[in-house]
Amino acid sequence: MNDEFKKENNEKKTNGLISKDLFWEIFRFLLVGGLATIIDWSICFIVEYFLPEIILGNWHIEKAIATTCGFVVGLIVNYILSIIFVYKNKKDENEGKSIKDFVIFTIIGVFTLGVSYLGVYILSDLINIPYIIARAIMTAIGLVINYIGRKVLIFK
Repeated sequence: MNDEFKKENNEKKTNGLISKDLFWEIFRFLLVGGLATIIDWSICFIVEYFLPEIILGNWHIEKAIATTCGFVVGLIVNYILSIIFVYKNKKDENEGKSIKDFVIFTIIGVFTLGVSYLGVYILSDLINIPYIIARAIMTAIGLVINYIGRKVLIFK
């Protein structure tokens, strides 16, 4: 019994601030998030390239359509890979696999997208930080929001 306790304790040992399992989960999350971001941006640029320019006032509607297409494809890829690859150490094997969980996953993603849009606007338009830097900063903040939201609300 004592040896079993030691073995379990060794598997959950912390390397400083986080356990080994949590470290690898976050690592997998970052890999999947990075892949989903690449897919999101790629789809966005491809759709924008093929759409004709549609301007309403100062608003480029084709950019909004392209951004939405990229977001949706990236979200679906992220969801599937999160279930399969990221959140392996769940209390319940079925966590994350219901329609309700997908809706929560999507709501967290849409919330993060809104925060990102607002942040990019504030950083690039109001503070005059270059757009690509503002987008990178907000992508990093979005990763944190997504991980915590999904870990707390879905993949416990």
